[in-house]
This record gives sequence, C-alpha cells and structure tokens, in this order.
Amino acid sequence: MPLLLVSTQEHHIQYCQSLGIQESNIIHYTHPVKALDNLTEIKPDIAIFSANDFPRHWKPFLILLRSVRPDAPFLLLLDAALHNSERKKAEIMHIDGWLCPTPLDGYEDSTGLEVLQNNLQAINTGASMPKTSSTIQTVPAVFTFPHNPILYPAALQIESDTTAKIFPAIELPEDIFNKLPESLTCTYERQGTANTIQAAIAVLNDEEAIQIYSQNHLH
Repeated sequence: MPLLLVSTQEHHIQYCQSLGIQESNIIHYTHPVKALDNLTEIKPDIAIFSANDFPRHWKPFLILLRSVRPDAPFLLLLDAALHNSERKKAEIMHIDGWLCPTPLDGYEDSTGLEVLQNNLQAINTGASMPKTSSTIQTVPAVFTFPHNPILYPAALQIESDTTAKIFPAIELPEDIFNKLPESLTCTYERQGTANTIQAAIAVLNDEEAIQIYSQNHLH
C-alpha cells in the first residue's frame, strides 16, 4: 500500500513513524512538482501533503489525485493554522482530514488520524487498500456562475443517484471563490437511455445557483 508524503520537513517523517507507520513504507518527495509528475505512476493509496511547505501545490496535486485515484484519502499536514480562505478552499475541495504534529486550535478534528489508523496494517504490510472505485465514480464536467459567461472545468464525484460532490479542476478567481459555500455539492438527474448527467445545480443562496454540465456516461 503506497503512502505518499510530500514535505520538506524531516520531523514529518518522524511524525508519521510516531503514528506507527514504518519509514520503509513511506514514499517521500521534497519537491511537489516531481510528486505531481510521478503521481500517475505511483497511484498512492493515501497521500499526505504539507500545506505549509507548499501552499500553492496541494490544490493541483489533489485535483490530479482525484482523477488518478478517486478513492485515495488526501490528508493535509499542518504545522501552523491556515488562513481562513485557504481553509475554506480545503473544505470546498473535500480533503479527507488534517494531520497536526503539534495541536492547533480549530483543528481538533481527528478524521485524518482515523484514516491512517484504519489503514495502518495495510500500509505496513504493503497490502493494497480495499478499492472502492466500483462505488466511487468521477466524471468530468464544466460549470458556470451567475452573470459570468466563463466555463470552469471540474469533476463530479457521484455520491448517490441524485447528488454529487463538485471538485473544481483549477484554482478559481477570488471573487468567484468567495461566493462558494463551504461544502460544494450538487443535485442532478440522469438523462435518457444513455444514462448521462445533462445538467446539475448547486445552490449558492436563495437567489443564485451554479449550473453544472456533463455529458458523460454513468454506471
């Protein structure tokens, strides 16, 4: 089970070891671009990324990870609290949890630790994490905002027969980003015998909604 760590800090390796992960089972990159270049080859079962070391790189990395391994947990490693706007981006992009070597106010959520603990045996034995790709489907899409003609690329991760998570495929302009709710999800209807999403809607507020379009076949 490949665990990929992207960080420049030696103490991050020590932190992972303190959680019970053997160093020999950690694929460690200190250069985020190299990690991006090799992501399709590594196809990690879990990815841990230092948000403080590489504040600009974790977002494109997560976008690519969702296309390469949509079922792989992505955890942000923090030595300092994120700016509120950065934290909102992390929540909108549906990261799977935080890891904090030193306790941080506002980051007491233990989901990240639980992800590691639940997969610790698989990590240390080299076994593959149980794949859930048969139930997790990600399809490409585009979406638009009210009063804005630009089409923004995204991915839809299908959660049920009527709902999906939206993953922006690029970093959005600040004026667009600031309009987004903390959790970006949408409702959709399957269209016709081709079983595709023709259009979906994510509500911004009582008066505005994001329009999402995709013509991709669903399972």
